[in-house]
Amino acid sequence: MTSEQPNRQPIDAGPAAEDAESMVELLRSELLAVHDELTELTAERAAASWRFEALTLDLPGGVAGSLKGRAREIRRRGVTVVKDALSGRLGPTAAARAAARIAFDQLGSVPREALAEMQRLRRQGKGRQLAGAGPLTAIDPADFDGPRAQLWLDLLADRYASRGEEDSAYRNYLAELRRLASPAGAISSSLDAVAQEAHGTPRLKGSLSKVNGRAAELSGWLPRIPGGFERVEPAGQRVVLHLVKESRPYFSNGFTSRSHENFKAQQAAGWTPVVVTEPGFPRAVVGNDFEKTEVYDGIEHRRLDTGLDYSTVPADRWQEDFAWLAWQQVRQIRPDVIHVSSGRRGFETALVALALQEKTGIPVVYEVRSFFEANWTPDLELEESGEIFRRRMEVETRCMLAADHVLTLGTAMRDEIISRGVPAEKVSLVPNAVNLENFVPGPRNAELAVRFGITMPTFGYVSNMDHRREGQELLIEAAARLKERGIQAQCVLVGGGARVETLKGLAARWDIEDRVVFTGPVDHSEVSALYDLIDVFVVPRIHERAAVYVTPLKPFEAMAMERPVLVSDLPALTEIVEAPERGHTFTAGNVESLADAVAALLADPEERERLGAAGRAWIEAERQWKHNGPRYAEVYERLQVRPAAAAGGVSAGRTPEGA
Repeated sequence: MTSEQPNRQPIDAGPAAEDAESMVELLRSELLAVHDELTELTAERAAASWRFEALTLDLPGGVAGSLKGRAREIRRRGVTVVKDALSGRLGPTAAARAAARIAFDQLGSVPREALAEMQRLRRQGKGRQLAGAGPLTAIDPADFDGPRAQLWLDLLADRYASRGEEDSAYRNYLAELRRLASPAGAISSSLDAVAQEAHGTPRLKGSLSKVNGRAAELSGWLPRIPGGFERVEPAGQRVVLHLVKESRPYFSNGFTSRSHENFKAQQAAGWTPVVVTEPGFPRAVVGNDFEKTEVYDGIEHRRLDTGLDYSTVPADRWQEDFAWLAWQQVRQIRPDVIHVSSGRRGFETALVALALQEKTGIPVVYEVRSFFEANWTPDLELEESGEIFRRRMEVETRCMLAADHVLTLGTAMRDEIISRGVPAEKVSLVPNAVNLENFVPGPRNAELAVRFGITMPTFGYVSNMDHRREGQELLIEAAARLKERGIQAQCVLVGGGARVETLKGLAARWDIEDRVVFTGPVDHSEVSALYDLIDVFVVPRIHERAAVYVTPLKPFEAMAMERPVLVSDLPALTEIVEAPERGHTFTAGNVESLADAVAALLADPEERERLGAAGRAWIEAERQWKHNGPRYAEVYERLQVRPAAAAGGVSAGRTPEGA
């Protein structure tokens, strides 16, 4: 073999490189042309869908003949709705609402398929600008993270950015990107779009601060408390400092009820709870009418009030204020344990507690009361997707790992927490419960029954009406099915909320307003009397992330009132009833299954009585608030004797352990 190399000629890369560059440009042009065509087709499809839905409204059975004239008028109004949408005078969301109003107000009925299509189009943002569709019309928020959407976004970013910041088309692109990124849960894209827009639009500076604050919170970084580590030696008086988002006496809801009853249980178990509420509470509720330190029902409450309206303060700055103000309280109180409960987004209050742990060495107990990572959107089809969902879940998990101990409400929640890598020995149950003094079963109050128009056997639910997860729609539909079967039964819905009018509209649509009773909102202290109005207590929660795992409070109260309990077959609910021991189940989301189960229980008074007695006996033995005192005390005492090496918290300026 020779060591000489072949005599190779140098390669002229110029033409080849130019050809490759030309090919890339050609492909980009072709892709942009495809995108523009898709945009036009999407806008046309959306416009056609609006027209179809507005012109094909369903007439209720038996009244079509008598409503022909009204139907013509409704169709005329429907055409107007579509024309307004196409002209830009009416956006797609408003068009959907207008079309729905035509149906509800005039006919009382809309095809389910029509409403579903309108909801889907609204979610996707198709037809956002039906007249002259915007550049992002063809991108579905549900696919925002997908390769197809990212391809279009990359191409369009290059197309519009090359025109310069002052170009109106570029600014329109940024505004549309911001509007699309929000329903898609794309916090980074939202921040990027707002930051670029804010360069030339001073009014967006406030929006930029808010989006940046939310993104900073979602990074999982602990809020900064000035200075280095400064150990606080506990006063040794078995004091537990509670960080909570809200409290009695200013709010009466499930969160504050659980909190307050457990504060009293801890006190009875030999511990002294001191409650510290978040900055802004209760000022946002009662204005100036509160004391910074007050004793309510024997429990000391401290308010971190600065006089600011914290609803306008970005999340990262709010957290830093919270951490600094709470640090002042820790130095005064010198607690043995810091106990933090889930905040409004879950982890944000826990980050403050962990910053205090890092600063002082005081152990932190994190009470996980729900899983909030999916609550970023009301759209159940999108809730477990998007960047916000992933980030929330990651930060929530980090907080669980960094806490010295984790408490939660039920076995389904415990299993989910352990599945995220939190050691099983670090997770304890402190379940929901009741105070039996407040729930004394008795005969139905005849005066209340007359007041609410109850004339039949009943089934129903006690819950707020703010979120679709509670499934009140299913109960209303079941009432309609039972009426069709000739079964005498009324549905009783106790509570208030943002969705009350929607639910009343649904009852009107089904023509069963006489079969559905809305009591309106009631104070928690008054609710027990209303349980007696319900012969079969139903928890109709649908298959939604929080509903699958989180154990609600209301079934325990119903059991204490000896109401037979029927629940959808979700893990968080089935663990309560252990069917058929102290309750029955039905298939979640299935109205026929629900109607069958309700009918069977209404027809079987002996089974209802058995279930009521079994539920009450279990509550008496296992689920009274006073039972939780020793459970908390055992955890607190274990943390008091933890090894000194474990008392240093996480390192300053870093994310919690497990990042």
